[in-house]
Amino acid sequence: MVSLLAASAWPNLAGAIIFEDPANYRVKKTWSAKQLGIPASLGGLLFSPDGGTLYVVGSAEESDSAVYAVPVKRDSITNEVVKLGPKSAVTKFFDGDASTVGLTAGLEYGPAETLFFSYWDANYLGQRPGAGSGAETLFFLEPLGVPESVAGITFSPYLVDPATGFGQMQVSSWDGDGIYDMPLTPASGGIFTPGMAVPFVTLPFEGTGALQYVPNGPQAGNMMYVNYSYGEIRVLTIDPATGLPIDRASGQPTRGTSDPIDELFASGLGEGPWGLEFDETAGDFFVTTFDGDPDNTIIQIGGFPPSECVVSRATAWANGSKPGRVTYEGVVPDLDVSGGLTFTVTDASSLNQSGSVAAGDCQLRQSGKIKCVFDDPLVNKKRVKAVFEPTGAAGTYRFKIFMNRLDVPQPQVGPLSLSISTPGGTLCQAANTSCAQRNSKLVCRN
Repeated sequence: MVSLLAASAWPNLAGAIIFEDPANYRVKKTWSAKQLGIPASLGGLLFSPDGGTLYVVGSAEESDSAVYAVPVKRDSITNEVVKLGPKSAVTKFFDGDASTVGLTAGLEYGPAETLFFSYWDANYLGQRPGAGSGAETLFFLEPLGVPESVAGITFSPYLVDPATGFGQMQVSSWDGDGIYDMPLTPASGGIFTPGMAVPFVTLPFEGTGALQYVPNGPQAGNMMYVNYSYGEIRVLTIDPATGLPIDRASGQPTRGTSDPIDELFASGLGEGPWGLEFDETAGDFFVTTFDGDPDNTIIQIGGFPPSECVVSRATAWANGSKPGRVTYEGVVPDLDVSGGLTFTVTDASSLNQSGSVAAGDCQLRQSGKIKCVFDDPLVNKKRVKAVFEPTGAAGTYRFKIFMNRLDVPQPQVGPLSLSISTPGGTLCQAANTSCAQRNSKLVCRN
């Protein structure tokens, strides 16, 4: 029943963006600077540690540049961002130094939760301790070997700075083509003194802005970066054993190579894309355009699906002698209903019930939703129902599963676990451990 998995066409929400792998990546949403009340042009991006705020550089590279705090609303099941704003709730987090024009593409948490940021074309690295709440300290990078001027900032998940025990700081330079390692030395009060820059890689083209390591999906561990001048998003292949780029000619990890394995991810963003941030909780990533196409816009791109299924909410219910029921909500990757599905629900005590739907019980709706219903002919009103809605990431669906007229013992004991299996094996196995007893219900949710 492969036809049930055919995805509906994804609308192009962001101008002429062309993905090299359109089957697995797409633009999910866009927000203009005007829509959010952030002055153009847009620069760096950074999610707060709890994912509830997106920090955005506005009026980038101007004397009135500043970082703005944008509220984030998330889907209760997938945790993906579904809304930014509203405009009335966007606030200024801090102003850039007006004498050091101006805040740009770099915005990143570093060691000791110090916030690191960059100024272009003044070529200054800024730091604020306390996750950005502390006073600003500036470091001029030209004497340290960073050519005019610093743009993007990231920290390697592979290379460790021995002086901080944190990932090695790496910076890009615009309009150059280099990325540089920069050691840090702890000073005082959460401030770190940068040392001499060491070339990490020379990229194929000049014009590099923000850069980030991909946290999940098929490109996990590689470095993604934006190229303002060419309107592109690109991926630099990183050797996971050494944390170094791979030289194309030799096939070996090589620090400072000028011919790395580097590939195009997306193009058509005009001149050009500038900020970049991954949302690790949902698997999406976000790009800002300084000018580009679309102009001064935050673009949400999906397609790094979760590698495991997730149960975000589960309920087991029973009342005296009446038959019980269970409901589960979550996300499942690699959904395949062509051979039918079996759902098994358990708790930490004696709950252990199963229900199945055959391939013929499932129907594909116009929206891409798959609805599966089985009514037991031997037991009055006994039903197994599962609804799968596409998340936008290829093969990944939100699910709601309902089973009734079950033997649900009292009391149930958390966690509540779910297994989804096919004739070929287990498709999903997950549990929700945050549980509370509410009268006759055991409710578990993230």
